Amino acid sequence: MVTAILFVNHASPTTITKFHDLLMNLTLETLPNWEFELSIFLNNKFSKPFNNNNENGHNEFDNILPNRYLYTLQLSYLNNEENNNRMISIINNNKSILTIIPNINNSINNNDLKLKEHILNGCCNNLNNNKSNENLELLLVNKLQSLWTLKQTIRGEGGIGYLINIELGSDNKGEKFKIRTNNCLLHGNFKGFLIEIEHIDELMNETINKNEMILRFTKSIELIKLLIEKFNFPNGNLCFNVLNDSKLDYYSDLCQQYCDALNSI
Repeated sequence: MVTAILFVNHASPTTITKFHDLLMNLTLETLPNWEFELSIFLNNKFSKPFNNNNENGHNEFDNILPNRYLYTLQLSYLNNEENNNRMISIINNNKSILTIIPNINNSINNNDLKLKEHILNGCCNNLNNNKSNENLELLLVNKLQSLWTLKQTIRGEGGIGYLINIELGSDNKGEKFKIRTNNCLLHGNFKGFLIEIEHIDELMNETINKNEMILRFTKSIELIKLLIEKFNFPNGNLCFNVLNDSKLDYYSDLCQQYCDALNSI
């Protein structure tokens, strides 16, 4: 699976309506409604302990850290049938982590009743019934304020998704895409129209050779660009960067693209 994000800044209602009408004519099936939340944190530059020893000519400002950003992305469609809550996080555009809050009713075997009892009593906040929403973002906001400060949160609610199959290029081969759209809101105000495009390459996950994977990725991006051009998608900023060129990863790369697309809001 290869993805790209097209962000249309301050799209008009007419632009959005026309685009949905276009997709309805191409649709194989409609995907479930979805939502997203992207939070942007800035590090506390003074979180490093001060060095009061000035014998070597150093002063307190030598301890100021450079700016670092942490992004957390939640996409409702990534949560599986067991209602596991997934969050993708990126630090300074070079490291990523996927955190999961499992549903304890489905993830713990009935034979492990003692373990389940401890969890329900709060030995692990993420699995406690009373704190089932305590994900990494809430941990940052409530317990790590001295390290990270929440700058803004961009949300999309009531998004629509489509699965389409169309012929692109001269080989008359049908290509499948998942296209998801959402209105981006900041403090309740509309900031732009987001189009997430995913090219479905069944062989991508089976590809082991690095060079072959890069070739398949490049071809998918070319098909996404061709799709945008052929059907006259709204003009916007197309983001398809990956977190690590040497190792493609669906979750990390998708989060990176959301960061690139929405960081200008």
